[in-house]
Amino acid sequence: MAKHTIQQAMVLTGRGRKTLYRYMEKGKLSYRVGEDNRRYFESSELQRVFGQLHSIDTLEASRRKNKTDTQIDLLVMLVEELKQLTEMTQSQITHLEAIQKAVTPSVSPAQEAQIEDKQADTEKHHYSDIIQRMKEGVVTS
Repeated sequence: MAKHTIQQAMVLTGRGRKTLYRYMEKGKLSYRVGEDNRRYFESSELQRVFGQLHSIDTLEASRRKNKTDTQIDLLVMLVEELKQLTEMTQSQITHLEAIQKAVTPSVSPAQEAQIEDKQADTEKHHYSDIIQRMKEGVVTS
């Protein structure tokens, strides 16, 4: 018969590590210590104590499926949370745009023209001053 480690015995029997150690301490479950100082169980001994054993492959496949299902559920939850965060962020952006519009002074086209004219006059005077200084031989910017 095959020998199994504690980890394998846990999978085959469906029992936890503490249960296996408790059975060993009480003498209900026999084992052999290998050259590597690990405890090993015969399949027949595990069957005697715990009855029908599970297939390691079947249990591992089931665990992988459960893990995958859990990961999928988690991803679905994260996507939903991201959707909610996106909606909240969009709502905040809309709110901030409304605030910005409310506090930004509105300028009529006539006022814009006046501002542009004033800027043009300022630039005109600035360049006139530079030209005058150049004529006088003093160049500063």
